[in-house]
Amino acid sequence: MFSDPKQMQAMMRKLGISTENLDATEVLIKCRDRTLRVKSPEVVKMKVQGQEMYQVSGRTEILTGEAATTAEAEAPASFSDEDIEIVMSQTGASREGAVKALTECDGAPAEAIVHLLSKKK
Repeated sequence: MFSDPKQMQAMMRKLGISTENLDATEVLIKCRDRTLRVKSPEVVKMKVQGQEMYQVSGRTEILTGEAATTAEAEAPASFSDEDIEIVMSQTGASREGAVKALTECDGAPAEAIVHLLSKKK
Protein backbone atom coordinates (compact mmCIF):
# COMPACT_ATOMS: atom_id res chain seq x y z
CA MET A 1 0.00 0.00 0.00
CA PHE A 2 2.72 2.51 1.04
CA SER A 3 6.19 2.09 -0.40
CA ASP A 4 7.50 5.23 1.31
CA PRO A 5 7.98 5.09 5.11
CA LYS A 6 7.35 8.85 5.34
CA GLN A 7 3.94 8.38 3.69
CA MET A 8 3.15 5.65 6.21
CA GLN A 9 4.16 7.91 9.14
CA ALA A 10 2.03 10.77 7.79
CA MET A 11 -0.99 8.49 7.45
CA MET A 12 -0.48 7.14 10.97
CA ARG A 13 -0.31 10.70 12.36
CA LYS A 14 -3.57 11.54 10.58
CA LEU A 15 -5.16 8.53 12.30
CA GLY A 16 -3.86 9.67 15.69
CA ILE A 17 -1.20 6.96 15.97
CA SER A 18 2.23 7.97 17.25
CA THR A 19 5.27 5.72 17.50
CA GLU A 20 8.54 5.93 19.38
CA ASN A 21 11.52 3.59 19.14
CA LEU A 22 12.84 2.76 22.60
CA ASP A 23 16.52 2.14 23.24
CA ALA A 24 15.96 -1.04 25.26
CA THR A 25 18.79 -3.41 26.11
CA GLU A 26 16.69 -6.26 27.49
CA VAL A 27 13.02 -7.14 28.00
CA LEU A 28 11.76 -9.61 30.61
CA ILE A 29 8.26 -11.08 30.36
CA LYS A 30 7.18 -12.89 33.52
CA CYS A 31 4.72 -15.74 33.09
CA ARG A 32 3.38 -18.01 35.82
CA ASP A 33 5.70 -20.88 34.98
CA ARG A 34 8.63 -19.19 33.24
CA THR A 35 10.32 -15.93 32.33
CA LEU A 36 11.05 -14.89 28.75
CA ARG A 37 14.14 -12.78 28.16
CA VAL A 38 14.64 -10.83 24.94
CA LYS A 39 18.23 -9.59 24.64
CA SER A 40 19.02 -6.67 22.31
CA PRO A 41 15.35 -6.20 21.45
CA GLU A 42 13.77 -3.77 19.06
CA VAL A 43 11.00 -2.08 21.02
CA VAL A 44 8.44 0.28 19.51
CA LYS A 45 5.98 2.16 21.72
CA MET A 46 2.72 3.00 19.94
CA LYS A 47 0.10 5.38 21.27
CA VAL A 48 -3.38 4.92 19.80
CA GLN A 49 -6.33 6.87 21.18
CA GLY A 50 -4.62 7.29 24.56
CA GLN A 51 -3.67 3.61 24.87
CA GLU A 52 0.00 2.64 24.92
CA MET A 53 1.11 -0.55 23.20
CA TYR A 54 4.58 -2.03 22.95
CA GLN A 55 5.89 -4.15 20.10
CA VAL A 56 8.93 -6.25 21.06
CA SER A 57 10.98 -8.25 18.59
CA GLY A 58 14.23 -10.15 18.96
CA ARG A 59 15.64 -13.49 20.01
CA THR A 60 13.86 -14.97 23.01
CA GLU A 61 15.42 -17.09 25.73
CA ILE A 62 13.16 -19.06 28.08
CA LEU A 63 14.28 -18.98 31.70
CA THR A 64 12.92 -21.24 34.43
CA GLY A 65 13.66 -21.77 38.09
CA GLU A 66 16.86 -20.19 39.45
CA ALA A 67 17.84 -18.57 36.14
CA ALA A 68 14.52 -16.70 36.07
CA THR A 69 14.96 -15.51 39.66
CA THR A 70 18.50 -14.31 38.90
CA ALA A 71 17.38 -12.45 35.77
CA GLU A 72 14.58 -10.74 37.68
CA ALA A 73 16.99 -9.67 40.44
CA GLU A 74 19.44 -8.28 37.86
CA ALA A 75 16.77 -6.40 35.92
CA PRO A 76 16.90 -2.64 36.43
CA ALA A 77 13.94 -0.96 38.09
CA SER A 78 11.47 0.54 35.65
CA PHE A 79 9.96 3.97 36.15
CA SER A 80 7.02 5.63 34.48
CA ASP A 81 7.74 7.77 31.43
CA GLU A 82 6.06 10.63 33.27
CA ASP A 83 8.51 10.42 36.23
CA ILE A 84 11.48 10.24 33.87
CA GLU A 85 10.19 13.20 31.82
CA ILE A 86 9.64 15.29 34.97
CA VAL A 87 13.20 14.67 36.18
CA MET A 88 14.60 15.42 32.71
CA SER A 89 12.61 18.65 32.28
CA GLN A 90 13.43 19.99 35.74
CA THR A 91 17.15 19.20 35.64
CA GLY A 92 18.15 19.14 31.98
CA ALA A 93 19.47 15.60 32.51
CA SER A 94 19.52 12.99 29.76
CA ARG A 95 17.07 10.09 29.91
CA GLU A 96 19.86 7.81 31.19
CA GLY A 97 20.82 10.37 33.85
CA ALA A 98 17.22 10.70 34.99
CA VAL A 99 16.80 6.92 35.24
CA LYS A 100 20.07 6.62 37.18
CA ALA A 101 18.98 9.35 39.60
CA LEU A 102 15.57 7.71 40.07
CA THR A 103 17.30 4.40 40.77
CA GLU A 104 19.58 6.02 43.35
CA CYS A 105 16.58 7.73 44.99
CA ASP A 106 14.31 4.66 45.14
CA GLY A 107 12.02 5.98 42.39
CA ALA A 108 11.15 9.29 44.07
CA PRO A 109 11.10 11.99 41.36
CA ALA A 110 11.42 14.94 43.77
CA GLU A 111 14.46 13.39 45.46
CA ALA A 112 15.99 12.58 42.08
CA ILE A 113 15.58 16.21 40.98
CA VAL A 114 17.20 17.52 44.17
CA HIS A 115 19.97 14.92 43.83
CA LEU A 116 20.78 15.96 40.25
CA LEU A 117 20.54 19.69 40.95
CA SER A 118 22.86 19.37 43.96
CA LYS A 119 25.46 17.71 41.70
CA LYS A 120 25.40 20.73 39.36
CA LYS A 121 26.51 23.16 42.07
